Amino acid sequence: MSKRATECGCVLCRPNDVRNSGSARDAAWADKLAATVREHGWTVVAVPADEHGPAFAYTVGLPHTAHVPELAMLGLPIQVMHTLLNNIASRIRDGAPAADGTRVDGLLAAGLALVLKDADPGWHPTFFGQTAWFHRAAVPVRQVVWPDPAGVFPWEDGFDQACRTAQPTLWIPPDRDRAVARTPLEDA
Repeated sequence: MSKRATECGCVLCRPNDVRNSGSARDAAWADKLAATVREHGWTVVAVPADEHGPAFAYTVGLPHTAHVPELAMLGLPIQVMHTLLNNIASRIRDGAPAADGTRVDGLLAAGLALVLKDADPGWHPTFFGQTAWFHRAAVPVRQVVWPDPAGVFPWEDGFDQACRTAQPTLWIPPDRDRAVARTPLEDA
């Protein structure tokens, strides 16, 4: 067995482990997700806004491919988040830093930056179900945080609170962040 396979318990490194799948449709979707990660190094899962909270998107596969946490974004249009996550993941794969607090420049209009922040593990059951399925365990996630239109981030004085509802602060534990109404997802 390769050293990599002993370090990673994901569905690609341990394909013979039994899957916990409820239906043929779920199995087909899981096979497609795994094939995309195998081919491209990661995939992006997106969940539209609903009565439970804002739209969000996250990567699946980065810990396997690049040995870094998964990435997540919330509150922007799904296609925008999908594009940004793919661009950031490509940069990370090519050697860009991905540590907590890393500033990501050059992807937003008007010279605005994004910042990577470690998500509290308490949010995993609420937002990141497919990462747990793919990796067969909870893995670290970094939220890609966007600023308000003035370039101010949620942790800075003067942040536009209208943006707060759209972008939950996942670095704050769920039991301390009452602004997020979304309930844990069963299979998303």
